[in-house]
Order: sequence, then C-alpha cells, then structure tokens
Amino acid sequence: MKLLTKQVTALQVVFVLLMLFLGIEDVVLVLQNRNLKEKINQLTNRKIELLTPGDRVEDVRAVSLNGDEVRLSYSDSAKKYLLLVFSTTCPHCEKNIPIWSEITRDNQDKCNYVGISTSSLEDTRKFVSMKSISFPTVSVANDTSLGRKYKIVGLPLTILLTRLGVVEKVWMGELTIGQKKEIAQLIGQSELLVN
Repeated sequence: MKLLTKQVTALQVVFVLLMLFLGIEDVVLVLQNRNLKEKINQLTNRKIELLTPGDRVEDVRAVSLNGDEVRLSYSDSAKKYLLLVFSTTCPHCEKNIPIWSEITRDNQDKCNYVGISTSSLEDTRKFVSMKSISFPTVSVANDTSLGRKYKIVGLPLTILLTRLGVVEKVWMGELTIGQKKEIAQLIGQSELLVN
C-alpha cells in the first residue's frame, strides 16, 4: 500500500510540475504573440513613400558591367533620364525587361537610359547577357544607400527624371501597355510642357 501511495504521489508531483511548465510556457507565448502583433501593426501602418514629382534624386555609386566604378549623377543633361531599377532574382523585373527594351529602342535618341541592378556585378552581367539587355546597365549592390535615396519599397521601379535630375514620374511594379505608352509620351514631351 505504501508503494502504491508513493507512486500516486510521484505521479501527482510530475503532473503538477508538467502543468506548471505548460502554464509558464503559455504565458511566454502569449507575451511573444502580443509583441509580434505590435510589430506587424507598426509595419503595416507605416506609410509607404515613393519618390514623388519634384523630388531631386541623389548621386549613387555604381559599378559598370566592365567593372569600372562610376557615379550616377543626373544634372544638366540635354535629355531626360529613364531609370530602370531591378533585381536579377525578381520575376516581375524579368517581365518588365521586354517592355523596357522596347521603350529604349523606340525612343533611343530622346532620353538617357540607365538600368540599375540591385544585384551583384556578376549576377547582373549574367542577367544582361541572358536577357539580351541593350540599354546601359550598372550594379549598385555595393551602395547600400540606394534604397533610402531612391525610396525603394519594391521592384521593379521605373523612374523618369527631368534633364536636371528632378523626378517627373515613378511607376512601381510591372508596366502595363498603357503605362508604356505614357512613358513614351512623357519622354517625348518638352520639359516646358511638363513643368
């Protein structure tokens, strides 16, 4: 009988300890869940800001496809600039390549075109070769300030700048046929008509 009592008492102790452990774990998980919900609310309530017309784009360090360090500076050009910002691993960017190529081919002499890859130089070289990209392209993987300077919250990004480096219009995501026509029209417009 004493043996049975000791076994029952031991099982009761194990049961109480298990319940205590589960209770503490439950409290920890509730607190962790509360913290995660607060962080998610902070992230989702954060206002997404893109470049807007009138913003001036800052200079950025980049590397050309032949490995030379260059500085992307947009000022005092005879033509507007169209910046085509992408990543080599972005499927939406890949879908924009034919549209960007068509825009640059059809409006070749009307604008300065710059493909800006956020991927490594080696990955950018492979991507440009594989996709037969004909517009000038650089890698900015080494300049971590690009996201802040260009207010990048997603890719692909198409940015039209005036000849003085001021944002005229920004398109985020895959371009539609209507947006492609709008870009071509804006490229052909004199800045006097736009401003």
